[in-house]
Amino acid sequence: LGMVSEMMECTVQEEDGDIHIFNETDGVDVELTVGSRKVRFNGKRVTFETAPLEREGHIYLPVRDFGELFGSVYWDGETRIAWLYHGTEPLYKVIGNQLLRADEDGIHKVALPQGFDLEGVAAMSVGIEPVTQVVCNDEIYLRINCEGVFDQPIPLFRVEKDGDLTYLCEVPGSGSFAVDGKRLYTTANMNAGGWNSADNDPTMLYATTLGETPTTTAYRMNFEIVRCRLSIEGNDLIATNGEEQHVIALNALEAFEARQ
Repeated sequence: LGMVSEMMECTVQEEDGDIHIFNETDGVDVELTVGSRKVRFNGKRVTFETAPLEREGHIYLPVRDFGELFGSVYWDGETRIAWLYHGTEPLYKVIGNQLLRADEDGIHKVALPQGFDLEGVAAMSVGIEPVTQVVCNDEIYLRINCEGVFDQPIPLFRVEKDGDLTYLCEVPGSGSFAVDGKRLYTTANMNAGGWNSADNDPTMLYATTLGETPTTTAYRMNFEIVRCRLSIEGNDLIATNGEEQHVIALNALEAFEARQ
């Protein structure tokens, strides 16, 4: 019950087994009773499959029943992890060794292209998310740490309109990246072990053309772009670090091209 209060930013009141969960800002109002499957949700009567229960002084809510009041629920029995999603925009997440997509239609399993799997994800530290999701020009790009390590390149995929993933190229295991549809923009691979360590200049921006034969050009900025979050706005690359923001015109990048 305490986790519900934290995760959903709701106020929870409980007295003698009667539970009231509400958030006036988001229009959430749930009334339940320990031991009863009868629930009132935003004024409507609902029947749970499983009743809330009390054990050793703690009250437990049925995850699937409660989660489906607000959206979709995915349960992984092997890891015993539940994912509650109540948004509308697509969101990707790895649970166990399965890539999942949540959207307004629910939570679905997503297959990786042939030759890729998520067997190495289990080796990652708890709390580190294997998927980095970036949206550029209404297209979704996923950097997926399939091997669970940061000392080697990591595959980048584009989500096609039918939901399938297309492998594009390899990218650094850490740091920000942005895509404008034709080129991928990355910075030095900070905190990624030995890979790319010989060229770990914090001022360098790398632009890689996407296609059958990717080529990379290095551009030297006059600031440490490696510390920035990259995004695309129109024809500009935006590099943001806290309140500091740099606007780089993509059609004038040649002026920054690194010379040997």
